[in-house]
Amino acid sequence: MFPDTQMYAFSNVHIKVKNMRNHRIIKEIHKKNAITKYALNGIASMIKGEFNDTNYNLINNYVPKYLALGTNLPSESDPNITTGVNVTVFDNSLCSEIRKNGRFLRIKLEEARRIDNLSTNEYVKIRFKTMVMAGTIGYSTAVQELGLFVDNKELQGGLWARISTDPITIPENSVLDVIWDVVLASSVGVYPSRIALTDPSGRIISKDENGIEINYNTQYPIAVSLASSIIDGTTMITSHFDISEREVDDGTEVKYRYISANNFSIMIRTVQIYKDGAVYKIRSRWDENYDWEDYKDEQHQTVITFDSVELAKPDARILAHQGLDINGNIVSGDGVSVEAYKYKEVTYKNCAWTLSYDNNGNEVEILLYDTSITYFTGDFVMYNNQVFKCINETSGEFDESDWFLVMTFINYMINCIIINENYDQEHGNDDERFKITATAASGISDYTYIIIKKND
Repeated sequence: MFPDTQMYAFSNVHIKVKNMRNHRIIKEIHKKNAITKYALNGIASMIKGEFNDTNYNLINNYVPKYLALGTNLPSESDPNITTGVNVTVFDNSLCSEIRKNGRFLRIKLEEARRIDNLSTNEYVKIRFKTMVMAGTIGYSTAVQELGLFVDNKELQGGLWARISTDPITIPENSVLDVIWDVVLASSVGVYPSRIALTDPSGRIISKDENGIEINYNTQYPIAVSLASSIIDGTTMITSHFDISEREVDDGTEVKYRYISANNFSIMIRTVQIYKDGAVYKIRSRWDENYDWEDYKDEQHQTVITFDSVELAKPDARILAHQGLDINGNIVSGDGVSVEAYKYKEVTYKNCAWTLSYDNNGNEVEILLYDTSITYFTGDFVMYNNQVFKCINETSGEFDESDWFLVMTFINYMINCIIINENYDQEHGNDDERFKITATAASGISDYTYIIIKKND
């Protein structure tokens, strides 16, 4: 959304070591800073209106004006310094600030300007810029931390922002070019763009037409996996594949389907064993969905022929243990180190849950009990987080004698629990089949079916 801002960019501090003669870049580092509590207090004071006509000059105490360099080595730290190696919001100094001849070596920021040149931008960006010339510090001195300070008076206090970094030296005839962006942005957050239902083990159960059986006097938790499509760089991971096998009865034959849910967050492998004349075939394809559709065009599919289902199963599982890395290369099997995309954390982690039941081939949503409606035998309602089936025509205030408890349905944001408490043969001849749907804040949804088994 904000491609060049601190909000969605990986970094806001840009450091380059340049050769002054040929302008060649010797080293380049990009980091994300931490704003300190001192800076936050200054922003809060301004919002409160503490800086007015009588003391407006005090705001100067919260404006960053100097760049400080440090080695980030506790062994070189001043005895009174409490700041550690790792950057935190509570830092009030550098861990080991570099001095020269015993004096502060804070470099005046050369430039501070606003660069949000479009009125339609949803952010305001202030860019601080300065250069540190070769010889300012020793040629062999390694800079491993940098900070913005509001003054150059005290060793502790006045630290506005800080980063730690890989070692940087400033060789002879070179310059350290530092650009430090501060961004104030407004954002509605990151909405999910992908959704999947998972069982207690984390296996994907999305769009399972066969239904998940929930037996008498048991509970079954279902969770929603939400993901964003906003890429926030890459990360090294160890490949892992979660393979589920399902029997699919299409009315003419039983097919076997293997769904590969890998942790690449890119493409998954769908594999199916089916009968073609006298032989069995495996076909597989890459897909972003979790369900198989019977495509007639077999382009981009792998098709292998076998004499029996049992002979086909091992190869089907091998094919399912495959994923595509970010470069489109096939990664086979668990335990392989691979680079994968890192996605933005989803901000809106909530879902609306709905239940429907099969009414003569039509899926009817189960709604909250309404005293103004007349209910008939076989109708379903939701009342106090419980699903009831009507056994006597009724209306008005809820009377449990007119209803039979089918299950308890408890949901909270991206989780729900279904409890099959006492469904028995007395109230109907068949198990009850329901559709459960989770809809995310972005409007995307996913569903599966559940079968409430009766107590025989």
